[in-house]
Amino acid sequence: MRIETLTMKRLFITILHTLLCAVLFAASPDANGLYPLEFRNYLGNIENIHPKVLFFEDGWHGFKFWMAYTPYPLGSISAENPCIAVSNDGWNWTVPEGLENPLAFAPDGGYNSDTHLVYNAATDELECWYRAFHIESVTDYIVRRVSSDGVEWGAPEVVLPAAESGQMRLSPCVWIDDGRYHMVYSDGAHLFAIDANSDNWQWSEPVRLNIPTSLKIWHQDLLVDPDSGMVELLFTAYDQNGSNNAADLYYAYADSLLGQFCEPEMIIQRSPDPMAFDHRSIYRASMVKVHGDYYVYYSCIDRDWHRYMMLSVGSPIQNVVGYRQVTPMRSPGAGTNVRVIGRRVYNLGIEHMQIIDLAGRIIATSADTSAGFIYVPVAGVYVVATESEAITVVVN
Repeated sequence: MRIETLTMKRLFITILHTLLCAVLFAASPDANGLYPLEFRNYLGNIENIHPKVLFFEDGWHGFKFWMAYTPYPLGSISAENPCIAVSNDGWNWTVPEGLENPLAFAPDGGYNSDTHLVYNAATDELECWYRAFHIESVTDYIVRRVSSDGVEWGAPEVVLPAAESGQMRLSPCVWIDDGRYHMVYSDGAHLFAIDANSDNWQWSEPVRLNIPTSLKIWHQDLLVDPDSGMVELLFTAYDQNGSNNAADLYYAYADSLLGQFCEPEMIIQRSPDPMAFDHRSIYRASMVKVHGDYYVYYSCIDRDWHRYMMLSVGSPIQNVVGYRQVTPMRSPGAGTNVRVIGRRVYNLGIEHMQIIDLAGRIIATSADTSAGFIYVPVAGVYVVATESEAITVVVN
């Protein structure tokens, strides 16, 4: 009876996804987030990328959402170190009490990148996996650290050693099936699958995934149905003549990891608005299912090369909508209604607002824009004047 039920379920989902993937369409403009997640990293900024989020219905050590990520302010590789954040609503994030980020600093002669988070149900532990890279030899290797509470983490363990020079294993996605570890990574253009047992970490030969696209796949995340074995794939990609820093977000599925994937469809596109946080590129994203909805956490790059993390929510995944909530938090030096994110100055109230430089010149006013914020083109110290207050802010 159980086998028949699973077979029917798999057939139904296959037919449904085939119909959904039969037509390729551009992403809805409503899919883009409006505001970034504003939790601060160990450097004190909010330029966080490369999320991997897990959801626990009943919570895990006090929190329903756990995330691995790296800071990456203005593309600084020395800052790109694995960190942990937690949340109970998926929007407001913090650091679990007792944890000091990052989990590791940059290795000698290289840097860290590409975090991933794995829950081992057999041991009730979290595993943070990340990629380390050695610049001179042009080699990477994959490291993991394990924790039973999300605060105390075991020693770093190299689980996938360096390969030949120039052979990249980007954005490793890892999951456990029947005690065996599975990984999908990108070589910068295509995706490959390998697997191994943790007792010896002897990885299988890589097998390329069958994805019908000419796009170059840069970073990815995936979900595997534990019953049917179906795989949902989320990845950033760009044209053959393009750049990984000018990518969009795509979705595809297959009835098994090594099966035929449907033709990818774009679900979040770079915003055409030059003021948008995701104008330049969509970067690595993570999808997690929460009460029937997809929560898509995606990192992105604005026109000034600042990095941010956004959230879009909905079901099916083709219908995700950018999360519109505005967190009423203050930026350093800002008042009750003024908030600064990068070079954008927001007024959370309804008052008229002016941006004035230190020479007393009016740079811009809220009457100049309908976007809900004023964009300040040059970093520096400014005075924000409203009808009720004058505040000094730092725009960077």
